[in-house]
Amino acid sequence: MFSESNVQDYLNAIGNVIKKLQKEQNYSQNTIVDKCRQNGFNISQSTISSIINGKGDIRLYTIMAITSAFDIGMDDFFLMVEDVIRENEINNPTTEFMQQHPASFIITNPADSAFYGFLGDYYTYFYRTTGTEKELVRGELNFSPSSNKKKCIARLKLRLKPDEYIKKSSEEDRIDKLYEGEMFISQKMRVVYCYLYNDKAGEACMLIFKHWYILQSSLKCTMALAITTSSGANRLPTVHRMCLSRKKIYPDKMEYVKGQLLLNDANIILTGQQVEELLNDCNLPDTFKELLKKSVAKDNCAYIQETSLYDNTLSEDEQIKWISYVRAHSSAPKYNKISRRTEEALFSLLEHNNDNSS
Repeated sequence: MFSESNVQDYLNAIGNVIKKLQKEQNYSQNTIVDKCRQNGFNISQSTISSIINGKGDIRLYTIMAITSAFDIGMDDFFLMVEDVIRENEINNPTTEFMQQHPASFIITNPADSAFYGFLGDYYTYFYRTTGTEKELVRGELNFSPSSNKKKCIARLKLRLKPDEYIKKSSEEDRIDKLYEGEMFISQKMRVVYCYLYNDKAGEACMLIFKHWYILQSSLKCTMALAITTSSGANRLPTVHRMCLSRKKIYPDKMEYVKGQLLLNDANIILTGQQVEELLNDCNLPDTFKELLKKSVAKDNCAYIQETSLYDNTLSEDEQIKWISYVRAHSSAPKYNKISRRTEEALFSLLEHNNDNSS
C-alpha cells in the first residue's frame, strides 16, 4: 500500500509534528522523556531524537508515550501528521499527481490512477441513527465505472432487518433499501466523496473518507463519516461513522469494531456500572483490568485516557483490540443530531436576544 518513500514521508511528518509541539509547549527532548516516565512509559532520549529526525521504526507504545507527554489524544496527533503530509504534497510541484493533473483537483474518471484500489465491493456497518439498539445496520456498497466509463457509480444496499449474524432470517424477512449515486476524489483535500440517494424515499446522504494512492493493492477497510437524516419520525440532520470492509466482519470481531464506530475522542467515559461489568468480563485480560481499576472516577463515571490503558504484557495488535473492546462499552454517542431544540435555541440567541450591537 505504501512505498518506501511514502513511509519515510510519514516518519518525517511525525518528527515535524513533535518539533511543533515542542516549540508550542517549550519542551526539550529530556522534558519529553521525563513526562513520559511520569505517565508510566519508559522511553529514552535517543529514541525521541531518532523519531524527531525521521529515523527508525515507530511502535504504538512510543506514540502513546509521546502523546501522553504532550497531553493530547492519538487521534489529534495523527490528524496533525496528516495535515503536514497534505501540505507537503500540495506544495510540492514534482508530485506524480501534479505532473499528471496540472489544473484539476476533483477527479471523476474511474480510469484515473487515483481510483486504483478503491473500486469494487465493500460490506458496510454502522449504528442506527435513532434509539438505543446495540446491533448494527449492515449493507453492501459498490464502486464501479459507469457505462460510458466517464464517472464512478456508487450503489448501496442496506439490510433493514437483522441478517444471519443476529438471528436466522429468511430472505422474505429481510427488507433492503437501495441507494445510487456517484463517487469522486478531491486530490487537494485527499478525501473521497460519495453521494447517494433513494428516489422513493426522497432521501440523500454523503459518505466522506480518507484517500491514499494505492497503486499495487486495494483498500481493505476504512472508516467513513456519513451525513444523512436520522431514521424514525423526526428525520433530523445526523452524522455518524460507517465502517467499509472488503471482508465480512463476523461476530468474534464485531464487538471490537463497535468501539471504533462510536463518536469517540481521546478519553473513554464509562459509568461505574460499566466499569464493574468490564472488571467481571471473563474475556478481558487480568492485567488490563488492573489498568481499569486505576481510572479516575468523577460523578460516578470513569474518565480514562487511552494512553493509560497501555499493557506491556500484550502485543500491539492485542492492545488495539482490547482498547476497542473497552470503547464499545463506553458512554460515547453513536450519532449526533441537529435537534429541533438546537434550532430553537439558535434562533432565540440570534433573533430574540439581538441587541443590535456589532
